[in-house]
Amino acid sequence: MNCKNLRIIILYIFLTNCKKDNGTVPQQHETNILTYTIQNTPATISIVSTDHLINIRFPDSIMNADSIIANFTLSPGCKATIKNIEQVSGVSINNFTSVFYYTVTAEGSSTDWKIIATNNNYTASQGLGNFIQQISSNNCTYSWYRDQAYTGIYSLVNCGPTSVTMACKWSDSTFTKTPEDARNAYRSTGGDWYPDDITFYLRDNSIPNSTIQLPATEEATIQALKRQVDLKQIVILNLEMYSVRFNSDSNSHVDRFFITDPGVGHNIIIKGYKKVDNEIFFEVYDPNSWTATYNNGTLKGKDRYYRSKDLYEATKTWWPKIFVIAKKGNAVIE
Repeated sequence: MNCKNLRIIILYIFLTNCKKDNGTVPQQHETNILTYTIQNTPATISIVSTDHLINIRFPDSIMNADSIIANFTLSPGCKATIKNIEQVSGVSINNFTSVFYYTVTAEGSSTDWKIIATNNNYTASQGLGNFIQQISSNNCTYSWYRDQAYTGIYSLVNCGPTSVTMACKWSDSTFTKTPEDARNAYRSTGGDWYPDDITFYLRDNSIPNSTIQLPATEEATIQALKRQVDLKQIVILNLEMYSVRFNSDSNSHVDRFFITDPGVGHNIIIKGYKKVDNEIFFEVYDPNSWTATYNNGTLKGKDRYYRSKDLYEATKTWWPKIFVIAKKGNAVIE
């Protein structure tokens, strides 16, 4: 045997031994959710395998999805767990109100699958969450939102006159006065409006109203505000706006969208509420848009959502009362 052939044989033995020493690369098993349905509940489901995502759209009428059973199949040899608890198709009960994850595992492989359920087509894009559990709103068939921008030389402090003008228009569809008219009626030389100014202006224009003390606790305050909405009445709040958290996301409809300072009062209208993903958001008309709009051209103060906790904090030490307004011709229910 010549030297060249000997070298080839030695190299082959060396490479073979190295391969045996290193071992083979473990096989990666598929860890997919192949099919997915909801048991005894109608739902539209899409499986996005590339993103390891399952989207579930329940009907609008389903407002409670905390005890739902799913039927599913997995890649061969896999099992699914949620927080280390094994999931059994057609047996395991889960809360679909909030986002959760399946961990699908096989020998040597593991993949997290995100489950997003919703019962509507808009709250997620607005920043509210996915699952509406309660909803109430006192909208009108006519336009009644007003922006305090360009409401006269005192526009910067015209949140009071603008809010009371909106309340009058909501109560009386024939009401035609402007925020500037309200400013000229009270404190025409400028300055913030006081609570009595709102009461007097509502009285002057025959708008049924009442002033109610808010409860001392957060939960009782939330229930008091919800009650007024459910009674088909709206509320004017006088609050310290800095206590409402700021949100810099220009596409979100949730939280304060403008800069303010501590210790500055502001007036807004509460006209509805939504309970989304177990959190209460009050639907408001905030007059402080100053022409700022979303991408669709809607003013940012119109149908804005502020968290119930923030509104409680913003009123409890500032002015813990509310103005309640009823439709013209009706008596206020306290």
